[in-house]
Order: sequence, then C-alpha cells, then structure tokens
Amino acid sequence: MWVACLADRFADLERELNELDQPVGDGDHGSALKRGFRAAAEKLTDFKTDELPQAILMMAGSEFVKGAGGASGLLFSVLFNELGRACGESVRLEAPAFANGLATCVERITKIGKAKLGDKTMLDALQPASLAAAEKTSDGLVQSISGAAAAAEIAAQTTIDMVAKRGRGQYVAEGGKGHVDPGARSVAYIFQSLKTQVVSST
Repeated sequence: MWVACLADRFADLERELNELDQPVGDGDHGSALKRGFRAAAEKLTDFKTDELPQAILMMAGSEFVKGAGGASGLLFSVLFNELGRACGESVRLEAPAFANGLATCVERITKIGKAKLGDKTMLDALQPASLAAAEKTSDGLVQSISGAAAAAEIAAQTTIDMVAKRGRGQYVAEGGKGHVDPGARSVAYIFQSLKTQVVSST
C-alpha cells in the first residue's frame, strides 16, 4: 500500500529533508513528515484489505496531521483528504479522480496557506503536478501520475531561485534564495513514490 511505502521512504529521507529545512525553517521538516507517515501506516493495519480508497486516503490524512503536527501536518494532510474525496465510492483510484483531487487540493492549500505560485512553498510543486496530471487524464492513471511526478520534480528544483513570501523562509536572509524549498521537494518525493507503487502493481 502506498501509505506504508511512504512511511518507509520518508524514514530514509528524514535527514535530507531536515537539512533542506535548516536554512529556511526549524530544521525538522523531515522528522515531521516521517512521524506523519508512520502514524498513518500504523493506523492502516486496522483496515481490511478490501477497504475503499476513499476511506484509506482520508484515514491517512487524519492520522498524518496528528502524527506530523504543525503547519506541515495540516497542509500535507489535505493532499490525502482531497484524493480520498475525489475517489468517491470507487474501488480503485482512477486518473480522473486523481486529477480532480489534486486540483481541489491546490485550491484548498492556496486558501489555507494564503500562498500563490512563486511564493516558495509546497504549492510551487503541487500546482504544476496538478496541471500535468490533468493533461494526461485520458492516457490513464499511470501516465497521469507519471506526468505529475515529472512536473513536481522539475518545479521543486526551480524553487532554489525563489524568494519565500510565506512561512519561516520569508524571515531569513534573502528569503531563502539559493535553497530548494523542503515542502516542494517533499511533494515531488510523494509523487515519485506513488508512481513507483502504481507502476509496480500494473
């Protein structure tokens, strides 16, 4: 299951993401995400194997925010909650639900975080991923996720030249210019993990 894979992946990424966060934040971004995914994965063991994606993803969002805490916990939980809602009663995640869930996620995070594209936040990777997913919807889930993963990876790297206008990064020298935003990098890693999981199951 994707949530369990994310727990393993972000345990490995903890140090890297903390180091990315040190120049622009509290230096604990990786630790927060590790806690969040671990909490979600542990809760997942209570679910039946035939549970609907909506229930699993929304559970992941709920448990993630409890485990991660803080702003990161709240904002990243939106991704799972909105993907879950988009699935409805479907027995599997499909390309239209994936694209629609991402689009709604972008809207909600924009509203909650009061951020926009170019502010050097997770949104700078999430919005391009959402647009790429929508463009590939007719090609199927694997292509839609692959498009999102590729777009998020490229977009995350572009944050190195941005000046932060939200979060703690806005208060450091030059708004963290010269450093990749850890939230954007984490978004890219999440989609890479989902791509790997979906491709391996097809």
